Amino acid sequence: MNFKERLSKLKRDAASIGTSTATSSSTSTTTRTSAHDDDILISTGTISRGQKRSKTVETEASFPPKEKATITSSSSSGSTTLDTTTLPHDELKKVQTIYLVCPPNVQTGGPEAMHQLCDKINAWSEQYWTVESDGTQDNHDSSDTKKQDNHVQRQSSSCAVSAYMLYLQCHRRHPEEGARDTHCNHCKYAKPLDAYSIYSHVKVCHDWNEVVSTDKSTLVIWPECWTEYMTRNIIGTDNRMAGVRGSHPQHQHQHQHQQAIWWLSVDNNHGKFQDWYQRRDILHLYQSEYARQYIVNNIKKYDHDNGGASVATATTTTAAAAAQQQQPSLILPMTEYIPYRHQIIQSKSDIHPSNLRDLEILYNPLKGLHYTDEIRKRSDKKFHFTPISGKHNRRLSPTEVVQLLKRAKVYIDFGNHPGMDRLPREAAMAGCIVITNKEGAAYYDEDVPIPSQYKIETFDVEKIHALLKKSIENYEERVHDFDAYREWISQQECKMESCVKGLLKSLVLERESMCE
Repeated sequence: MNFKERLSKLKRDAASIGTSTATSSSTSTTTRTSAHDDDILISTGTISRGQKRSKTVETEASFPPKEKATITSSSSSGSTTLDTTTLPHDELKKVQTIYLVCPPNVQTGGPEAMHQLCDKINAWSEQYWTVESDGTQDNHDSSDTKKQDNHVQRQSSSCAVSAYMLYLQCHRRHPEEGARDTHCNHCKYAKPLDAYSIYSHVKVCHDWNEVVSTDKSTLVIWPECWTEYMTRNIIGTDNRMAGVRGSHPQHQHQHQHQQAIWWLSVDNNHGKFQDWYQRRDILHLYQSEYARQYIVNNIKKYDHDNGGASVATATTTTAAAAAQQQQPSLILPMTEYIPYRHQIIQSKSDIHPSNLRDLEILYNPLKGLHYTDEIRKRSDKKFHFTPISGKHNRRLSPTEVVQLLKRAKVYIDFGNHPGMDRLPREAAMAGCIVITNKEGAAYYDEDVPIPSQYKIETFDVEKIHALLKKSIENYEERVHDFDAYREWISQQECKMESCVKGLLKSLVLERESMCE
């Protein structure tokens, strides 16, 4: 199967995201593992792998837990039940309000993704309610029609979920002061940055209080990099402990709302998932196949070690099993998108020709710099390398990054890929030839679907130099190797909308039908 055929298959999978979003079932025994299981050895100016990647799912997690999670015996027969510490799995309520945790006044990929999700939830919820409600007003001739219309009206009303940005400032205290001193302050006066004004359906929570936090129909979505705060305290609008359950006994009655983790990356969680993979009341949203594999493998490892049953995922086989067991899926896809992609390239003719691109090779100075240094030692006399940064390593604005990318012919990324990173996508949309390694998410074609010759599995300086030479000298021809990748990127907003529909279906309609 050639590259375009593989990419077409990925796009078909994305179109049916609500029913089958992953190309490999969680029950498969022959799927790929992340590149973080490999050892990297540096010697004589080149970097080679110390081990070959296994094609079989490892029972060990990418970040093995430091200590085994606690379980309690449920009967004398030796069977075990998970200590969920919050709402039991079979008591997860239909969600009516969603809060998305985010730091205020930050314009980076993660916070922007949270605003995108807030915007899409509200936009789709409002659209669904309007369309379905209007559709129930035409036919009232028969009792069957009325029953059907009432059912549609009830469903549309049920899907009218409201989403709010929950701006928090989280504080880490010195370890000697104890975990109970770790807390988050609600920034009630914070508002979205001007850059996020394009998301017209974003709402902001200005009053986080005990009433809101104890509502069982409330869902709080945390970024994967802040999971350590999920059991801590939120200082509410009224300056009292409200919301996230603290470790102190007097606060243990307060945590009633549901919780979710949005895995926008894997590596940025720094192994804190060890506190959560035994929980069956936590919803997991994955942005990449790399993240999905990480979640499923950790849960399967825990279940294997403790005799439990794997949590339901939104793949074809497990979704069917979940339906039979009358339990909702707790691992769901949720992508994000590049909002200003139409300002970069709208068609093939928008790609600046070679003679208008005065920069040859761009690289990210914050990732894989030791790899880049090895390449520069070999190729610096032949090609010019430019870091994506300002003077004195100043961080560039998103607009400045785009302008820089539009001037370059090649973008290289040999650092870790903690998730489906934005920079390779932005580079491709700006008309760059993209060359990566196969670390993290870059290993998966589902996350970085570029032609295989532009993915370097074994770091070989001479091989990379030859590829750079061909890419720069034949830019006008080789840039079109990425036409299919750019088309795939341009469809990600539609894919996110499909993911949002699947999310609300799981949180609302499926849970509501279980109560009937």
